[in-house]
Amino acid sequence: MKPRYESAESANSLATPAVIKDCADKVANKLPGSRVIGNFAFSPVAATTLNSNEYLLRKENLVALVAPAMNKGLFGEVRVTVGCSYFVENGKLAFQDVHGAGSFTIRTYVHVPVR
Repeated sequence: MKPRYESAESANSLATPAVIKDCADKVANKLPGSRVIGNFAFSPVAATTLNSNEYLLRKENLVALVAPAMNKGLFGEVRVTVGCSYFVENGKLAFQDVHGAGSFTIRTYVHVPVR
């Protein structure tokens, strides 16, 4: 089992323009209400926060190719993260799924002062 940051580092060399374009096309087809506003990049943090029961037990070698996006909502546009998940297997990327708004759990930290 590789630590997630090592998986993301090894996946960076596999991020060819064709892989990025394929992910962008899949995101555009599956999530027509989202508009990508930034560049795609592999994120070890996004892979660890992927909110899906499928990946609950098997997160080793899981990487997420993500990009910032604007999502149309009830109260206007909201900034979200969209992308594709892959497993790194035998030096190749194995596509898993497209993930939209709400797929990546946001970690919130609250500081409570102690008196």
